[in-house]
Amino acid sequence: MRGLGGRFLLLAAIALTLFASTACGASALEVKEDAAVDREFQRISRDRTSAPLSGIVASRWDSVHVFATEAADRDEVEAAVGRDVDMPDTFFQDGTLMVFMSGEEAVTAVVVWGFVLDPGHYGRTATVRKTADDYRLRIVEGK
Repeated sequence: MRGLGGRFLLLAAIALTLFASTACGASALEVKEDAAVDREFQRISRDRTSAPLSGIVASRWDSVHVFATEAADRDEVEAAVGRDVDMPDTFFQDGTLMVFMSGEEAVTAVVVWGFVLDPGHYGRTATVRKTADDYRLRIVEGK
């Protein structure tokens, strides 16, 4: 009996913790792969052209934090965006992690493999480009 009562209390405590964190909106932001974003990055790279990031990722956002995946540290990402992010401690593939912000709220997180954009914090006017002079995709502000 004593063992069952202890297990019940442990399960109740876990359930209460999960309920409290969900009720407070404390769930971590999920990082997703986006095939449409990947295709558009491939097109820009292949055609050596450019496109506004707002046209590539159309969700509601006004700024974006960009991280190179091979250097992305969970603590650094979470400190920059002000929210827990559901991501591995270490990425094992080159790519770009983009966390889109609406005001101070992190609303969307997208990872794209094979393209490493310049890390930084950019506004809604950011453009992804590859020119004849660029050896890789770039992200630039307001162009």
